[in-house]
Amino acid sequence: MRISNVASIFSLGFVVYFGLAVASVFLARVSHDVAVFWPANAVLVAMALSFGRREFPILLLSAFAANVSTQFVYGDNWQLAVGFPLANSFEILAVYIGFQFAGFQNNGTTTPQRGLLLLAIVALAAIPAAAMGAATVTTVFGAPFTDTFTHWWAGDIVSSMIVYLPVFAYRRSAALQKLSVLLSRPVIIECCLLVASFAFGFLVLLALHLPPAIVLVFPTLWLALKGRVFEVAMASSVLSLGTSAAVVMGFWPSLAAELVLRDAVFQQQTLALFCTFPSFLIALAIANFETSQENLEARKKVLDTTLTNMNQGVSVFDKNHRLVLWNDKYLKCFGMNETDVEKGVSFTSLLELQRNNGDFDGDPVDLQNTILARVSRGEEHFAETELGSGRFIKSVHSPTPEGGWIGTHEDVTEFRMLEKRLAHESLHDVMTGVPNRRYFEREFTDRLIVSQLEKKPIALYTIDLDKFKMINDTYGHDVGDDVLLWAATTIKRIAGEHDFVARMGGDEFIMIGSENTHVSQINRTARRLCDELDRTMQFKGNMCICRASIGVAYSVDGQISRHDLLTQSDIALYAAKQAGRGTYRVYDFATGQHQPMRDAS
Repeated sequence: MRISNVASIFSLGFVVYFGLAVASVFLARVSHDVAVFWPANAVLVAMALSFGRREFPILLLSAFAANVSTQFVYGDNWQLAVGFPLANSFEILAVYIGFQFAGFQNNGTTTPQRGLLLLAIVALAAIPAAAMGAATVTTVFGAPFTDTFTHWWAGDIVSSMIVYLPVFAYRRSAALQKLSVLLSRPVIIECCLLVASFAFGFLVLLALHLPPAIVLVFPTLWLALKGRVFEVAMASSVLSLGTSAAVVMGFWPSLAAELVLRDAVFQQQTLALFCTFPSFLIALAIANFETSQENLEARKKVLDTTLTNMNQGVSVFDKNHRLVLWNDKYLKCFGMNETDVEKGVSFTSLLELQRNNGDFDGDPVDLQNTILARVSRGEEHFAETELGSGRFIKSVHSPTPEGGWIGTHEDVTEFRMLEKRLAHESLHDVMTGVPNRRYFEREFTDRLIVSQLEKKPIALYTIDLDKFKMINDTYGHDVGDDVLLWAATTIKRIAGEHDFVARMGGDEFIMIGSENTHVSQINRTARRLCDELDRTMQFKGNMCICRASIGVAYSVDGQISRHDLLTQSDIALYAAKQAGRGTYRVYDFATGQHQPMRDAS
């Protein structure tokens, strides 16, 4: 730290402490040597908290120097000029350390518990200081140690609390309130009521021969019930100082006329603290409650806004499986109305409602037990429900610390439809809509395995459109596409209900015969395919002569390999083309021969 900064901090601490100390001693001298108020120690601690730990030793040294200077200004001997500053410096050090450990430099008195902690730290820190001060007074003046210690200790507590309460209750927002608000009609009326209650209570206490200091409860409690912490602290400090000064000047009535002035001031200050400090704690409690309510309301608004703007439905169930929170999208996901759902409704009741609406077909209790089994282990439960309307709702149930669960629900219908469409497109020919080669490979393998295991007949038809390339080249791809679509539709119409038709690519189709697999039935099916595909058709105004050649491989018991069945079907197709096209050939594995059927026409 630079020397100039050290000098600045020392000078500031010296000037502030010296000014307050001189004023306090002056007040004591004009008040018959009764120390009414000593704020210098508390003010210096407050300054140290605002500066930081590095600056504290400088401020402490400046306070000691200022205190010594004050004693010499008023002509005190060297014992007082050393004893009093040592006692005050020790109190400053003890309070500062206590505040540092308690974190008052950051949080202040934000709760009633911290308000009591503040009083405890001040009271404990004042004990050794009061002992040192009382020992000095006893040595110099011969006064009783116990009596001096008690007055010093209590006086330090009251003086410190008069400073600390407003300091730690200070809020910038309250201090910067507009003057128009402070001078508004409701505030003026409130002040008038406070003055009236103060006067009335003062007269009642006098009439009942009770300590008039109790009247301080009225204004501070009034403010405390409104949660106005800073105002209570200021009122407490001002009323404590004002009534103490009134006692010194003889304006404040005392029920014990035999008390000396110092004891009367001590009594008044102690009573003032006891009467106003509880109001300060009440104000802290109410202010914290109001702040908590405001924070809770703000969080609720944020939560409501979040839930409203979420793309997912949300439902929260407590440990008793009852609904405690939800949003509109949750209702929309499952087709429920606001009148159907209320806070506290059970999870099974909601499932019963969905089942009645046709949106759930399981057992509500079983689903609840399944969810509980997962969330009780800290795991998530995933589920997907297909509603009666055909929509798909994906739900994720996650455990909560309280033993319930929170569910997020998302309409994944579009995603599922996209999946189905993509799956269909991956297995089907885009042009004709029939299965493609990939689908055929899988289906052919599965059907051949079944045929082999069950020794059932199986037939494989390979269909090739004759002279399709000529049509495509002559009339264009649009006409060619129409021819392919017409051919696929024709083949599907002729195929049996359980037969499988696929386009292998180009002008080649294939059909797996799983029914009508007797050799005579195969001949009829092949002949009909040739007949139906032998047409002169008009496509987009163009006359096209269409024909097809067909090769069929047939096994009566399926005891044939995949490769042989495909190969013989291709060979049969080749034989049909060699025979002049527009015809078919069948290879029977039982005879091992290609049977010529219909000649080309």
